[in-house]
This record gives sequence, structure tokens and C-alpha cells, in this order.
Amino acid sequence: MKKKITAVLTAAMTASAALAAAMPVSFAADGTGYEDIILIVKNKLNIPEEYTEFENSGRYESDGKTVYSFSWSTEDDAKQIYVSCTGDGFISHYGSNDRDRDSDPYDSLSMDDAKAEDTARDFIVQADPELADIISLERSTYSYGGISYSIKAEFYGIEYYRPVGSITVDKDYTVSDMNVNIPDVNDPGAAEYIDYDEAAELYKSKIGIKTEYMTYFDDDTLNVFPAYRSIDDKAIDAVTGEVLKVGNVYREEYTFAANTASDESSGGGGGNYKELNESEMEETAVLNGLISADDALSYINERTGLGLEPDNTSLYTAAGRRYVYSFAGGEDWVEIDAHNGDIISLHAVIEPEEKDTTKLAGYGFGDSGSAKLLIERLAPSNGSAFEYDDQEKDDTAGENETRKTESSEFIYKVNGLALNGVTAQLYKYTDNGRIRYNLQIPSIEVYKSAEYADPSSFMDTGELIYSDPMFAELKYIDTPDGVKAAYIANSFMKNAVTGAEVNYRNEETDGGVIEYSDIAGHWAEDTAKRLAASGIGFEGGVLVPDAKVTAGDVKEIMSEVFGSRTEKYIEKADNETITRLEAAEMLIKCEGLDAVAAMDIYAQPYSDIETNYGTTAILKGYGVIDGSVDTFRPNDALTRAEFLQLVYNTLVNIK
Repeated sequence: MKKKITAVLTAAMTASAALAAAMPVSFAADGTGYEDIILIVKNKLNIPEEYTEFENSGRYESDGKTVYSFSWSTEDDAKQIYVSCTGDGFISHYGSNDRDRDSDPYDSLSMDDAKAEDTARDFIVQADPELADIISLERSTYSYGGISYSIKAEFYGIEYYRPVGSITVDKDYTVSDMNVNIPDVNDPGAAEYIDYDEAAELYKSKIGIKTEYMTYFDDDTLNVFPAYRSIDDKAIDAVTGEVLKVGNVYREEYTFAANTASDESSGGGGGNYKELNESEMEETAVLNGLISADDALSYINERTGLGLEPDNTSLYTAAGRRYVYSFAGGEDWVEIDAHNGDIISLHAVIEPEEKDTTKLAGYGFGDSGSAKLLIERLAPSNGSAFEYDDQEKDDTAGENETRKTESSEFIYKVNGLALNGVTAQLYKYTDNGRIRYNLQIPSIEVYKSAEYADPSSFMDTGELIYSDPMFAELKYIDTPDGVKAAYIANSFMKNAVTGAEVNYRNEETDGGVIEYSDIAGHWAEDTAKRLAASGIGFEGGVLVPDAKVTAGDVKEIMSEVFGSRTEKYIEKADNETITRLEAAEMLIKCEGLDAVAAMDIYAQPYSDIETNYGTTAILKGYGVIDGSVDTFRPNDALTRAEFLQLVYNTLVNIK
């Protein structure tokens, strides 16, 4: 079944036409009309008279348009305004800088949300009137020194699939930064779009979802859980029902970081790097049954033909306590598993004036069969365990007369399912005769002994995924062939056994949005909402404001605000309650005021504080705790609402 979706943004088109009529002169290659466009932009933005100094920053091409950049500043250069615009006066970037401006990470907590949003919208419409009827603003969870918004746009009744820009409002309710990039969307006319039910069926049959094992490390302990994940780079054409590639993609060069196993979200988890001298490496190799550094280098040169002569050799432990040798010489570096001798990563460059005599040159990086043979050559212990991943075949990889990209990816499977992040990747780039090799073949030893949930225990995807009416939405998306209307899945990751929405550490999540259903009318409602808007608070949908706050609760919030280092200040078990004085002492330490608090210079701040006056005296002086009462009640247990209020007061009052 098909339905017609027609909507015309008459106001936006009229505004655009009016703007074009008001600005008949555009920049030409020879700079014609330069003064006119500067004057138009200056008037649109109401540049203050104190900005007397002007500077032309040049021009560049972007998406087929010429963009011009310039700036104004005060005579003493204390304040600057930076602007980029196209030849028709559309302002794509605005930025202001004031060296005397005092900013704090949590200025947004004391700002008026409605006033800030009005300021942002008014500025966008003032700068680019043609956007008035097509944009909406969505507050970002966190921004430094103010409130930031994503700018979303709707064309012909259909929303664009990602933000078209951003804008930040400072605590004085002035805009400090704006970026806008409007896609070229053609009028669909009387196009007929397939309905949601048909799109969902097509999505299920032609695209599907990813079912894979996610992996992460806690210190050196591997954790595995099964997950259903959305496929975010494909969509269903809303007119034809065919599969579309999302994004105007050209695969850029990849250079793998030296310790690739340390990425938590892709199967890593720390490891330790320590520079060892030659004798220390030899001793470590003997104690841990490793191959020697000399043998490791011999394996590398024998298998690759690089003739690597390292300037630096190091040994470190990767996730799962696997030792790795790293050899670097010139622009080349190679890493090798010190236990079994498998090469796990490689980066090498052949300059145009050099002949590629490496053994890598004999393999086709874009040919799955040839690439698999290379993996088995470089990693003889585990290379055969990888399977070609045809789902990641990139048909858009670029190739022209001077530039060529060849690539293949291979996955490691358990129970027929891929392990996310445990992927062998091979890339070869040729650019004007210069060849760059980048390879990654992760060690799989640590994954062989892990426990994996049996697929028979997984929830049914039809009920969990496809029956959700918000599984996919009709949006305008970028494709290699321009902007098109398509049904694209809303990004998700669900534990395949429990069905819960989770993050990369299998922790249940509300999608990053903190909301409470039990605080309406509570004295802490405003505080809880302000903190939540900045990403500070408890997930789960309820606050339970009058329940006693536990050490685990405090660790969660303190880590969000001050970082994980703060956990060392909390010595109680997670289920134990926290007293008012204990919370005050933790905040003093987190703010780095403990040394000042220890000084014997304070008068007794409260009648029931008999020793160590500094902690409560400092917080009372800053206005973090109530200074109008005589007692502090230091040994009373703190409620969750009281704790949030204490955190809020600290962030707002201690700068």
C-alpha cells in the first residue's frame, strides 16, 4: 500500500527568494561584490560598533559552493567575531571570543532554559531568515559554559535524519557559536511513499539487524554478552523499496593506533605499557614463556619482506594479559603477539621513488581469497579462524587515475555469530605512487575460553524489534546519489537474552536521557531536572527522592561530575548509607580544597560541629550548605534528593 505525503515549505521558499532578491550581488571569482556581502552580513548580525578591525580570512570550496570567511575584532583584540558565509549571504558559521569572558563547565545549571532557547532561535532566524520555518532545536546533554542545542531541520514535511548544525548560548544569553550546513533537498512533488508496515517488512527481509557477541574488559577480565544491534549505514528507499547506502561515503585512510586492544567498546580494556630495556625484556620473555624480541623481528621480516630495522622496540601487556612486542622504524611499525608470534598490526609506507619489494605486494587486498591467505601468512596460529565479512564490503571505496583503495574485513565467530570488534582489517592505499599498508589482525586467544550465551536463549526479534512502531522512521538521508526520502532504523542495542536496551558494557540505559516520574511537586524537582538536563542523575526513570542515598549512588553521581578518580574518597560498601558530613568531606576533596580545609583558621560554623571546622565552614561560606541555621546534623543519613541538591549547590557556587 502506498500513501501520498505532500508538504510544501512555502514560507521558507519565499524567505529564500526574498533574500536572494535583496542580495543580487554575489561573490565572483575576481571578488566582485565583496564589500556588499560584508555589509549585508554585518547588518544581519548587528556587529557592534566597537568591532572596528576587519580581516579577510580567504575562501574555500564546500559541497560545490564557495565559502568566504572573515572576522571583526576590537581595537585591543580582546573580542573577536568570526563568520563564514556563502556567496548569497547564507551564514554557515558564527563564533565569538572574549578573552575576559568567565566560563564554568556548569554555567548551564543556573540558566533559564526557555530564555536560552529563545535566544538561540532568534539568532538563527536573524542570521539566516530562510531557516525560520524549517528548524527545531534539541538541547544537548552537556556543553561547556552554557547551553548547546542541536539544530534539526524538516523539508517538505519530512525530518532530515541528523542535525544540520549546532548553536551555543552563554550564561549571559548571547550566542558564542553557531554552525549550520543545510543539505540540498529537491522538491518531491507528488511522490508516493510506501507505508511503515511495508517498509518494516522490506527492512526485515533486505537489511535485517546485527546479532553478535559484544565484548569488553574489566581490568583483565573478559566479559561477553549477546546483542541485537541496528544497522545504521543502510535504509529502505521510501519510493522504490530498494536498499540505500546511508552517507555520501568515500572511505578515508585508516591508521590503526599502536595499542589497538585498549578500546573498551571494541573488545579491549586497558593493558599496561612499560618501557623495558633489553635485559628486562629478555627476563620478562623467559619468565612468561614468550618468544624473544630477536625471533619476533625475524618472523616479521620473513613474513612481510619489509626489512624492518627498528629504532625502537618495546614490550607491553594488552587486554587479557597478552604480551605484545612493538617495533618501530621510520614511518613503519609492526606489533606481534609475544606468546605465539602472530602479527597483530602493521603500518608501512612505500614512497613513489621506491619499488615495492615487500611480500605484501603479492596479495590482492580487495580480493577476499587472496587477503585471507595473507592473514594466514602473517598470523599462522589464528589467521585461519577469521571469516570474510561480506556485510562490510564497501562498494563506494574510491578509485581514480591517481588514487586507489583496496580493502577487506574478516570476522571471528562463535556459535555462528561475530564477536564485535574482533575484526581483521586489511587496507592498501595508493596515492600518486605512494603506497600505504594498514593491517590489524587481533589476537583471539583470550576469546577462546570465554563463556557465550547459547543462541537458543535469545529473544524473538519479531516481537522485540520489528513490532516496535518506532523501529524505523521516514527521514531524508544522505546517499551517494544525493538526498533521498527513506526509512531508516533508529539506532539501538538490546541484550538478546533480556531484551533490555544496553550500552557497550551491558548496562541498562535509557538512551542517555535522564527523566523521573516521581518528582512532580517535590521540593527538589527543579534541581533534579536541571542536573538531568546536563546529564547528571540516576537512570531508571525514578529518583525515589526521599530514600537514603547509598555509597553506590554517590559513586555513580560523583564519577559523572568529577571523574572516576573520586571513588577513592568513598570507603564504604555500595549498599551503605552516607551521612551529611561524609558527603561534605567528599565534595571538599573533589574540589581540591581538603588542604585548605585542614588549616586551623576557622571559627566553629555549627554548634554540632566540634572538630575539623574547615569542611563545613568552607561549604557554608560558598553557600553550598545552609548558613541560616545553627546545626548541621553531621551524622544524619542523606536522602537522594538532598545529595543532588548538595551537588547542584557545589557546581553552581564553587567556581
